[in-house]
Amino acid sequence: MVTLLAELKVKADKVEEAKVAFRKLMETVKSSEPGTLTYTIHQRNDDPHTFVVYERYVDDAAFQTHMGNLATHGAGLATVLEGAPAATFLTEL
Repeated sequence: MVTLLAELKVKADKVEEAKVAFRKLMETVKSSEPGTLTYTIHQRNDDPHTFVVYERYVDDAAFQTHMGNLATHGAGLATVLEGAPAATFLTEL
């Protein structure tokens, strides 16, 4: 199983646009990637410009599928992000 926690900073004037894009991306992932167990995006309460993505995949192949799809389905996010996402891979106990 692959588990990932990613933190994304959004430009101050793009928060609402990002929320719309993130909701659409979550729907797309859930409907088109059967190997994705969990894909949720959260907005931090203490920093509304920061979003945290929690992702779980059945295996590395499912994760690679998601990464390939992200190039298409998440392409518009590049304009709202402030820098590259910080990603942390986790091992479930």
